[in-house]
Amino acid sequence: MKNRFSKSGLISALFVGLLLFACSVEVSARDVDDFLEAVIEKSKTLREFAERDGFLETEEDREKALALLRETSEEFPEGEELKGDDWEFKTDNAWISVSIKVFEDAKSEDVEDTEYLKAFFVAVPDRLEAIADRVSDLELGFGRVSSKDEEKRRLQQILSREEFMAAPPQGKGLLARIMEWLRKKLNLEDKAPDIKPLEPGKVDGVKQAIQGVILAIAVGLIGFLFFKFGLPFIKRQRAERADKGPSIILGEKIEAGATTASLFQEAEALALEGNYRGAIRKGYISLLFELGRKRLVGLAGHKTNRDYLRDLKGKPKIKDKFGELTNDYEVHWYGARSGDENSWEEFKDRYRSAFD
Repeated sequence: MKNRFSKSGLISALFVGLLLFACSVEVSARDVDDFLEAVIEKSKTLREFAERDGFLETEEDREKALALLRETSEEFPEGEELKGDDWEFKTDNAWISVSIKVFEDAKSEDVEDTEYLKAFFVAVPDRLEAIADRVSDLELGFGRVSSKDEEKRRLQQILSREEFMAAPPQGKGLLARIMEWLRKKLNLEDKAPDIKPLEPGKVDGVKQAIQGVILAIAVGLIGFLFFKFGLPFIKRQRAERADKGPSIILGEKIEAGATTASLFQEAEALALEGNYRGAIRKGYISLLFELGRKRLVGLAGHKTNRDYLRDLKGKPKIKDKFGELTNDYEVHWYGARSGDENSWEEFKDRYRSAFD
C-alpha cells in the first residue's frame, strides 16, 4: 500500500511539473534572419510563378495561384511579431487575405480579366519585400531613436570607412595642370627667353591678360563639363525622386513602398467592408498614383482633382476616361451619394478601361 501510494504520488508530481513547465514556456517570435530568408524564398517562388508563359490563363493555373496565396498566408500569419535587440515590429499581413478573397470571388463569378488578377497576385511579393525592407532598416538601426553616444559611435564607424577617408595627395591640382598644359600649348616657356624685358607697368598688364585668358578657358571648361555631365545627372536624380511617389495625394499620406496594386487592394478591402464611398476615393487615389508613375500628370500635395484633369490637356483619350472617373469620385465623395456595390463595380470597370 505504501509503495502504491509512492508511485502514484511520483506520477502526480511529474505531471504537475510538466504542466508548470509547459505553461512557463513562451512561444518565441520568429528569428529576424529566418523571417527575411523566408520572404526572399517566398517572393522568388511567387515571382517565378507569375513570370511563366500563360500565367492565369487556365483554370488550373488560377487554382495553383490561389494555393500559393493560401500557403503564403499560412507562412506569414496576421499580426506576426518580430523582435531585435532593442526594437519590436508587428506585421500586418491581412492584405494577403484580400488577394485570396479576390481570387476566390473570381472563381465563383467566372472573371476572365487576367491583368486584374495578376495585379493582386504580384502585389503580394511586393508588399512582403516592403515589410522585409522595413525590418532590415530596424535591424541596421535606421528609423528608431537611439542615444547620443550610440549616434556618435555610428557616425565614427561610418566616417572610418574607406570611401570617407581623405585621398592622399596626387601631385598638382586640376587648375595647375590646366595652366601648365596651356603654357606648353602656347609655347610660353620656350618663348620666354626671347621676349624682351618690358617696363613694370606693361609686365603687370601682360600678366593680367594671361590670367584673364586662363580664367575664361577654365570657366568655359567647367561650363562644358556641367552641361555635358552635370545636367543629365540632376535630371536622373529628379526622375528617381519622382519614381518614389509623393508623400500626399489629395490630402492622403502615401506610405513608403506603396504601389498602384497595393493601393487598389486597400480600395477592395474597403468595398468588402461595405465602405463603397471610401473604396471609390482610394481607387481614385490609386489611379492618380499610376498616372504620376507614367509621367502623365505631375503629382503634388497641393493639387486638386481638377488640377490633375488640366494636366491631361492635349491627351484626349486618357483625359475623357479620367474625366468620367473624376466625376464618379466627386459625386460619391463630395456629393450626397454614399455608394453601393453597383456603383463600385461601375467604377472598377472604368478604372480598368482607363489603361486599355
